[in-house]
Amino acid sequence: MRYICILILIIFINNLSAEDLDYKIVEGLFVTSEGQIPPACFGQLMTELNGDDTVAAIFITRTWLRGCIDANIPYPGGDEKSISYTIKKTLPDHTFKITVRELIEGSMGYSDSNIIVKVTNRKYILKNNKFKNVLTLEKIGEW
Repeated sequence: MRYICILILIIFINNLSAEDLDYKIVEGLFVTSEGQIPPACFGQLMTELNGDDTVAAIFITRTWLRGCIDANIPYPGGDEKSISYTIKKTLPDHTFKITVRELIEGSMGYSDSNIIVKVTNRKYILKNNKFKNVLTLEKIGEW
């Protein structure tokens, strides 16, 4: 029975169409039906100055609690106002090359990360064993 449930989940995930992705780009910014995706959400995907590269994906919309778009603290690593991003190139399949910039103290002034992100829906299993589509940003590489 467990294998049948896993198989059904895989089939369901693979049958998502592009229309299921709740986002668009407006004036160079990612926007969902819930509002603009805060730059701080992209900041979580940056490689730290110390070399730590530990975050692979961010929930944008709600799981059963808040996603990054309405989080109390959208950038746990620092000041959310210090983060900005620029879409450098649109690639196929909801994939983008972006530059994320963090303003920092000291002589450097800022730190940039050139990352490749993919906008996806991730099936999230709720406590009642039902599924919910959650819009997700996945860091899939650097450029």
